[in-house]
Amino acid sequence: VWVVFGGAGVTFQTRPNMILNPLGISHLFRSRDGGANWVDASGQIFPTNLPDIPTSAVAISDIDPELAYAGTDVGVFRTTDGGETWAAFQEGLPRSPVTELKFNRSHNRLFAGTMGRGVYMRDV
Repeated sequence: VWVVFGGAGVTFQTRPNMILNPLGISHLFRSRDGGANWVDASGQIFPTNLPDIPTSAVAISDIDPELAYAGTDVGVFRTTDGGETWAAFQEGLPRSPVTELKFNRSHNRLFAGTMGRGVYMRDV
């Protein structure tokens, strides 16, 4: 189970009860036991962490549970190790908010719905 969090500008001082990592607020969480326990899947090491910006969507590969895509306010990011590290996955996608992601296994494609820029498709 993966969950995204769209908050911005959160610090220990403004929200001491939030789960924060040393790089800022966590925007993506993962549970491997159906929600009983959660871990921060935003990445912990700069520069391979997700940027500290709102995250709106996540798509997980049905073939490899460690492969996931995150839709953020500045585009799409990909992890191949379950959220330990992230890399930009833009190629042709403008820096715009990605609000929806859909992984199509039969065609091996990722579809990204943006706010105001249409839908983009990329082979994965």
